[in-house]
Amino acid sequence: MTGLVRRAALLSLGGLFVARSAMACLPSGTFSTFPPNNCVKLVGKNLSGLADAGTFTIIVRTGGGNLVPNSNVVLDFSSCPDVHMASQADLLGLAGNPNAGLTENAVFKTVTRAAGPANGQALGAVSFTLLGGSTGGGNGSGVLCARVIADNVQIGMLTIAVYDWDGSRTIDAGDLSGALGDMFAPGSGSTAKARSDFDCNGAINAGDLSVLLSVTFGSFVDGPVSFAW
Repeated sequence: MTGLVRRAALLSLGGLFVARSAMACLPSGTFSTFPPNNCVKLVGKNLSGLADAGTFTIIVRTGGGNLVPNSNVVLDFSSCPDVHMASQADLLGLAGNPNAGLTENAVFKTVTRAAGPANGQALGAVSFTLLGGSTGGGNGSGVLCARVIADNVQIGMLTIAVYDWDGSRTIDAGDLSGALGDMFAPGSGSTAKARSDFDCNGAINAGDLSVLLSVTFGSFVDGPVSFAW
């Protein structure tokens, strides 16, 4: 009987070891690296097809802190109701092809790209340069609406700021007006409408309007030719 108990204990310990080893090999949100404040921007482009500053990078690591090569990283925007994403052709047609290998699923509202060293990126790293807009109005998505999934494991959430507030595919005075509306929304509305938090500090204020003004009167005023959703 004592032998059976001892075997059962050894099997249990072995099972725990295997489980912990498996977890240490899976992508981990705790050890992965995200953009500051988990905040990213959907941007515009200039007439030469060059995107505004807005490229962001996620570095995928395991629970043991090791970089994950060629991880399949999915950004899921299905819980961001005001987000318009550019078409696949627009995302792949940017100058310099910064989204090489990216795929888009308009039905499920996802974009997917492999981490490095696939597509010439650093080991475990995956970058995105996303054109897009907002549907505007009162349906701001709020903070941390987009899911980050690596190899079928959710590792984090992202807040989405959007320069093209009204989805007109041009960044202009209409977007400034919309961002002002978010800034002065009553109660918690201004913080909930994180689409206008362009400096990614968790609050919508004059600093965000300054960022949007610099874009509106700069060269990166064009949006995508078409939206996928």
